[in-house]
Amino acid sequence: MDTKREEMIEKILTERGFIVVNPFDEEIKICKKYGVLYYYDNPTEPFAYEIVDKDYKMIEACDELFAWISKGDNAVGTTWEIRWAKDLGKKVTVLISKPHPFIWRFVDKIYIGYYNFTEDIPFYEKTD
Repeated sequence: MDTKREEMIEKILTERGFIVVNPFDEEIKICKKYGVLYYYDNPTEPFAYEIVDKDYKMIEACDELFAWISKGDNAVGTTWEIRWAKDLGKKVTVLISKPHPFIWRFVDKIYIGYYNFTEDIPFYEKTD
């Protein structure tokens, strides 16, 4: 949730002119509401629905989705969010450690690794 890497990513995006809205800020409140330390800890059905509904509303409200899929992350939720964003006509940029077929299909820009992101060297950028 709140890591040095996350702070670095937010700082760079802000420097590039984006207004960053971190979904984990709201998820922490929902976790506290349901008495869990982290949303994988012990999700109940109402908790899961509230998390998913919150994420979908945030995607509806944004202009562009930036998704960070950290190495070793199962990315189930993030993959859904990427698809929702594309279905809503949003631009999607992903930072990931290696490309994945489902990522290629639904994104506009891919950064492979933190160095390429910090130096703004995309691995892939849609040109349509």
